[in-house]
Amino acid sequence: MRRWADAEDITTADPRYQAIFSARPGYPLLAVPFVGVLGVLDGLRLLGLLTAAGGSLLVFGLLRRGAGLTPAAALTGQVAFLVTPLGWWSAQALGEGLFTVCVLGVLWGGLALLRGRAGPGAVAGVALAYAVAAVTRYSSALVFAAFMAAAVTGTLCLSRHRRHRGAAVLAGLSALTAVLVGVAMRVLSLPSSQTTLQDTFTRHFTAPAVPNPWSRLFGLAARFWQDWFAQQAAMPYFLALTAVAAWTLTRHGDGLGPLATATALTGAFVLTNHPLPQEADRLGVLMWMPVVLGVPVLVERYRAQHPTPTPTAAGTAAPAP
Repeated sequence: MRRWADAEDITTADPRYQAIFSARPGYPLLAVPFVGVLGVLDGLRLLGLLTAAGGSLLVFGLLRRGAGLTPAAALTGQVAFLVTPLGWWSAQALGEGLFTVCVLGVLWGGLALLRGRAGPGAVAGVALAYAVAAVTRYSSALVFAAFMAAAVTGTLCLSRHRRHRGAAVLAGLSALTAVLVGVAMRVLSLPSSQTTLQDTFTRHFTAPAVPNPWSRLFGLAARFWQDWFAQQAAMPYFLALTAVAAWTLTRHGDGLGPLATATALTGAFVLTNHPLPQEADRLGVLMWMPVVLGVPVLVERYRAQHPTPTPTAAGTAAPAP
């Protein structure tokens, strides 16, 4: 504490490193009132609690109001959010919680648009969620919006049932967000992937810059994913849950499938660009979204096929309506 008492940052004061975080003011601005009133530790603990709770409530609302599932199924999704890394990292003093809340906001409004409910509220909700995501983590917002645009466009091409104005609005709004974020990065000279790669390979700019960071990234990412799949094969609960959830969303998701896929691909892309084993759980946290959204749909289908018996007047059991 004495050593770093007057330091602006305990990692490095290099302006290139500082620029990576000063260009993402969303989470710090949100934390200001909490830290100002309660101090750093208590303020960030309360903020983490609120973002985790808010994310779980958004999951419940998305499944209950957006997807039309029963309260029991929606509660299953809320619990799944809290017990997976999505809930854990949303509660930490980092930007994952706020960005996850923004992603869920896009998914809720996007589901309404994808199901043909192209009201102004859904459009405004998606636009607002994208905007907050961009000031929280602009690079991840760009990737997420691009995957959303691609997933919805693919749905428009492959499904006649989805060829309506709402789906087109969602695809256009996602593509526009990706373009605007990309233009803002260039106009405002925001740190790009090239900068973050140099930060990774120079240990926060404490070593000389590497000549070709992209070739290093490709080799490192290939080794990382090879090791990652080997570890998952030893304990395949994540892969098994994801496979079951993906099958359920594809068969019975009614629009949730493309949205969950775009979200999971965003997590995988971010992890590929930062193949750090010690931070893989945090960087790839959005890969859990298909599980959080798919398991409740599976519960709903199971309950529909196996209704709970209710006693009749004569005392015999009859299926519940």
